[in-house]
Amino acid sequence: MLTAVIAFAIVPAILILVLGLVARVVAAQRVTPRVVQYAPERGSTVLRDAVLVDADRRGASAALIDLAVKRKVRLLAGGKREPIGVELMPNAIFTLEELALLEVLFGPDHTPGRARRFSSDRRALAGRVKSLLLNTEHALARDGLIAARRVTWPGVTLTVLAYLGMLVEGLFIVFALIGGDWPALIATLIALAATIATIFVTPAWWRQFLPAAQPKREHLAGLRQYLV
Repeated sequence: MLTAVIAFAIVPAILILVLGLVARVVAAQRVTPRVVQYAPERGSTVLRDAVLVDADRRGASAALIDLAVKRKVRLLAGGKREPIGVELMPNAIFTLEELALLEVLFGPDHTPGRARRFSSDRRALAGRVKSLLLNTEHALARDGLIAARRVTWPGVTLTVLAYLGMLVEGLFIVFALIGGDWPALIATLIALAATIATIFVTPAWWRQFLPAAQPKREHLAGLRQYLV
C-alpha cells in the first residue's frame, strides 16, 4: 500500500505544492529599482500607486493621510461614542479622486458641514472602499498599465486539484487505519499536509501588470527603497 500512497498521494501533493509556490512567485511580479527615488512621480496619486504595488488594503488610509499632509483636511480625534473624523480645511481644493475618497470614507449620509465622521457601518465602509479601488483598477486598465482581467485560472485549478487530492488522501487514511499500515498512514498524512499547504500558498488571483507599468513600478520600488 505504501507504493500506492507514494504514487497517488505523495507525488501529486508535492507537484501541486510546487506549482502553487511557482504561482505565488509569478503573482508577486517583483521589480528591482534602477535608482533610489526621493519623491513620488509627477501626476501620480496615492490610490493609483497603491494598486500598482498591490497595497490595496492600505490605499484608502494612505490617501487620507496624504490629504492631511497636504493640509486639505485636519484629523479629528474620536470619543467613546463618536468615531474618528476629519475637518475640511478652508479654501482647500480637491481633485475628483479625493472627493470620491471622502464620499467613500464618510458615506452619502455624512453629517453636514466641514466636519465629517467615519461611517459606523464597517461592512458598508469596506464595500465602498473596495468599489473605489476597483474603479481605480479599471482606470489603470484603460490607461494600458494593467490587464483588464485578473489572472484567476491557476488559483482555481490548483485549488480544485488540492480538494480532489484531499479526497484521495482521506480514502488512503481510512484504508491505512483499517489495515494497520502505519508507514502508509504517515506518508498519507505528509501528503495531506502538503495538499493543505497548497491551498494557503496559492494566490486566488493576481493582477497582470503590462510593460507600460514597469517604469512606474520601478519608481515606486525605488521610493520604497529610500524609505526603508
